[in-house]
Amino acid sequence: MYHVKSVKPINILVLFFFFVNLQMVVAQNEKCITTIVDYIDAMTAIAKPNSNATYHLKYTTIVKYHKELQIPDVNTTSEIMVSHQKQVIEDPNMKVYADAENVFVVIPRNKLIYWNNSDPKIFEANNAHLQFLELEKGLLKSSKVTCASKEGKLHITLIPESKVTNQLSLIRQQIVYNNNLKRIEKVTNYFNKKSKINVQTTHYEILDYNSKRKIKKSSKQYVFSSGKLRPIFSGYKLIDNRKK
Repeated sequence: MYHVKSVKPINILVLFFFFVNLQMVVAQNEKCITTIVDYIDAMTAIAKPNSNATYHLKYTTIVKYHKELQIPDVNTTSEIMVSHQKQVIEDPNMKVYADAENVFVVIPRNKLIYWNNSDPKIFEANNAHLQFLELEKGLLKSSKVTCASKEGKLHITLIPESKVTNQLSLIRQQIVYNNNLKRIEKVTNYFNKKSKINVQTTHYEILDYNSKRKIKKSSKQYVFSSGKLRPIFSGYKLIDNRKK
């Protein structure tokens, strides 16, 4: 006759608390995913401002390359304001001032200003941004996700499927979501050696979709003063590409 050993009470308790804890972790991870997916859906819905709204975004991107490449880190702060048929984009490499009539593209390193006719397409919803949001949503749903809550923020780690890593060289993504601000605060991407980039971090300093700041009435006001280039553009060459 075979004798079945009884399970000690302590082991039953350990198993019970293990499964309870596992269920809590799973529930927390699912809640994190839902929070970020809902946020992405909200961002998709307001991809283009209405006639009264002004969007104001400011973010800093830090790019670090694999050490053996000996490429210096790149730190870029960009600021964007968008309203109905108006745009202002400013970063150290390029500035864009656009309205329904004119588009000015400023290249500081070359001291050049390109003056072009406006194109209605530039005020349409940003398809590249929408595609990025859709990609991010798919990544959340297909990756291994872990989540932790600390000091009012969700810290979410995504480990992509192997096919995603093969396509994008992405091996890990970390998201910080601020519960008080109801928005993503930071995204950090880690890449394998197939990519020149080792780590790319984006800090979202301002994400205001109802900004009190307003874009100037005309894009010309950003470039000209009293019929001449503004003093800040002293020494710049103006290239007029307008079709008249």
